[in-house]
Amino acid sequence: ALTLLIKLLMLPLDLKQRASSRKMSLISAEVQSIQKRYANNPEQMNRKVSELYKERGVSPMAGCWPMLISMVFLFAFYGALRVVATEQTISIYLKAIQDGAESIQLPSWLWIRNLFQADSGMASALPKAQEFLTFVQQNASYVTPQSFSLMADAGLLSFANGTMAIGPSYDTVRAAILTANGCMQNGVEIYNNGWFVLPIIAGVSLFLQQKFTSKLSGQPIDKQPGGKMMLYFFPIFSAWICFTANAIFSIYWVMSNLFAIAITVIITIYYKRKDQKKEVTAENFRS
Repeated sequence: ALTLLIKLLMLPLDLKQRASSRKMSLISAEVQSIQKRYANNPEQMNRKVSELYKERGVSPMAGCWPMLISMVFLFAFYGALRVVATEQTISIYLKAIQDGAESIQLPSWLWIRNLFQADSGMASALPKAQEFLTFVQQNASYVTPQSFSLMADAGLLSFANGTMAIGPSYDTVRAAILTANGCMQNGVEIYNNGWFVLPIIAGVSLFLQQKFTSKLSGQPIDKQPGGKMMLYFFPIFSAWICFTANAIFSIYWVMSNLFAIAITVIITIYYKRKDQKKEVTAENFRS
């Protein structure tokens, strides 16, 4: 619901970017003609292209600003969810110490055992000792001094000799929580946190999104310079982010891609019908 709300708020910028891309594609043949005609006179060529843009009301940068704003928002959201995951993961351990591991119910969702961990068949529902230490060190700026003090008192962390290390009770508390949530039996973990579903969907959906969006603009991405690399690199990179990030962000990212595909399909149908009406009107006029 939050993802859809955010995407709806960003929709005007998205539509503006798509409209700009379409305008650019409609005059691409004229731009190429000017580039060929004035290939030996770059200054004249740039002036003619600028005049064409002005005449048709096209701004090359109009499609860039919405994308940049969206990227800034994406990274801000990623950072915010990272803070939430840090606070909640520490809270799970501290609550288990205070109220007992049986009181802990990990925030699961469908096949995912813990939303604050990655949807990965290689990840545990709770981080192992070294993973937790690295996790806390990387996100130390999000941890309050009080939380550090409570973790030290509970034996989750040790600060002997001024160096942060895993405390003596960490593995015991972790095992108790996993056992209480059915992820561990007799000291053996029987369930990982996920099955790579979200990373796979993220990669495939971004691949389809790029294909559909570039087709709508009239400039297939695989026909553009460096397009083939972008077509495959960004989906792989997207899958890697979801493979390493917490599942909450992965859900947001996947839903964003699916929403973008749906909007692209709707806009494609809209422009197709609009073009058909223009063709019918033109034929009636000629008749």
